[in-house]
Amino acid sequence: CFHRVFRIPPRAIFTDRDPNVESVLEGFCGTGGAWEGCLHAFCIWHLSKNFYEHLRKLFLGDKNAQAWSKVLDPFWKLAKDTVVRARLTFDRRWGELVALTEETATDCDQQQLHTELDWLRRLGEKKQQFAACHVWAVFTSGVKSTQRVEGMQRALRLAAPGRRCEPWARATRFERR
Repeated sequence: CFHRVFRIPPRAIFTDRDPNVESVLEGFCGTGGAWEGCLHAFCIWHLSKNFYEHLRKLFLGDKNAQAWSKVLDPFWKLAKDTVVRARLTFDRRWGELVALTEETATDCDQQQLHTELDWLRRLGEKKQQFAACHVWAVFTSGVKSTQRVEGMQRALRLAAPGRRCEPWARATRFERR
């Protein structure tokens, strides 16, 4: 739909890391795709929410959240560091974050810890899609999240209260009015 209307591929598109959307965009933004060269970036708000959902439970025994803060603070520093030369040390610093998470987790079994550390390692491998030192190489007008889309979806829900359907179907009905 977007492609047919605007006909010019976007320089960047931000998503919430939905696996289905990621799969489609890999083909669309990849070599030979209709939006070849378009950066598929992750919404920083959704990313922080996922970070919390995956890792906070490892620190439930942490009184005063001191151990959790030791993990959360470096995550934000890595995610928001806009200095281009931070790319040179990102992998090392991400590895330190993974090790710190493993060392300071207070409330989990080994299987759960292993699962969440794997998630954290895989996230670090996608640094070009969320770390500001990579993402900011593409002009995004300062956009770092999907907040505008979230607002549009809310408006569509309010325009058609009580109806349960996908946002794209709502938008199509909304445009027909």
